Order: sequence, then structure tokens, then C-alpha cells
Amino acid sequence: MTAFSAIVGVGAAEVGRLHPDKISAIASEPGALELLLERLLIITLDVLGSPAGAIHLLNDPPKQLNLIAQVAIPECIAAEFAGLPLTEPFWRNLLRTSEPVIVPDLKIDPRVPDQLRASSYRAFIAAPIRAKGQSLGLLSVMSESIMDYTIEDITLLTTIAENIGSAVERARWQQQAERAAVVVDNGVVVGMITRADIARLAEALEMLPNRA
Repeated sequence: MTAFSAIVGVGAAEVGRLHPDKISAIASEPGALELLLERLLIITLDVLGSPAGAIHLLNDPPKQLNLIAQVAIPECIAAEFAGLPLTEPFWRNLLRTSEPVIVPDLKIDPRVPDQLRASSYRAFIAAPIRAKGQSLGLLSVMSESIMDYTIEDITLLTTIAENIGSAVERARWQQQAERAAVVVDNGVVVGMITRADIARLAEALEMLPNRA
């Protein structure tokens, strides 16, 4: 049984044909955001057959991308990869796009910053993590060769990034809702919003038209 099989409960024969709905269901599960993102990263790498990858989320205020989850990032770039500054055009442009960015060879691509060029891997693909038109972060994978990936792999990477975006937005909204769960009237606590109230409000918000 692979690491992916153990985590998400599917047989080894099913790993290569994981349906996007299964990914969406996993991304919708409750739990700590960091643990959920680690789980989704393992799924991504196992399904794509990729040896290394990472999830970065935009900090607030947006000055850099912070490393949230990683697998097998080379030690030679680990320190620099922990925080990707938006003053670097490569990372800034990745956030602005809505499509995955493919770098066939990190060693020779002129767009690549020095911190990434030092990687022992050559191929790099990053998909923007977005929700309702807003940039939230990056999902990236690395490999020895760009030939390790197919068009279907890149499409799946994009699908997973979209689901990560939904999970991040939902988790952040939940945190904000719970912080505001005490109802105050003129400085006096008059009641508490229950988790059921929060869930009903979340459902109502999901039905509102997307204003992005």
C-alpha cells in the first residue's frame, strides 16, 4: 500500500485514476488546515508520480509566499524555499496567472530565480491556488524531467490547486466566524453564536453570487 493509499483509503490500482470528485471531497473535510494541506500534497505527488513538491500560501499583508507543506524539497534550496518574496518577478508573476506555469529545465530557464535554479531537480510546475478570483498561494511539483508529466497530470494539478483554494478560503472564514462568535450589545456579552449558526451562515454565503 502506498502512502497515498494509507491516507485516503483507496487501493493501489485506483491511485492512478483518482476522480476529481474524490479530491474535492477530501478538500472539504473538516480539520486543521495545515494537516489537510499536507494530505493533499501527498495525494498530488503520489498521483502524479512526482518525487517532490510544496504548498505555499500568501501571507498577510501580501509580501511573500510562506511554506505550509513540503515533501522532499532539496536541502540546497530548503532555507530559501521557506519564504518566496514577491519582490522576485518569477513568484509575483506566478501569482498573477490563472494557468499552471511549466519550467522544463530549471538550470537554463532565464525566468527562474537563483534560489530555485540550485535545485537538484530540473523540471518544475506550479499551479496558482485561487478562490473567487483571489490569489492565495502556489502548489508546485518537481521532477528529474518534464517528460515525467502528461497533459492529464497538469490538468489534475490545476484541479487540486482549485480545491486547495476552496479549502483555504473555507478554513479562514471559519476562523473568522469563530473569533466573532460572541454577540456583544453595548459592550455586554448577550449570547453566543453556535457552530450550527455558523454552518447555516456559511451555506447562505455560498449561495450568494460571486462578486469577484
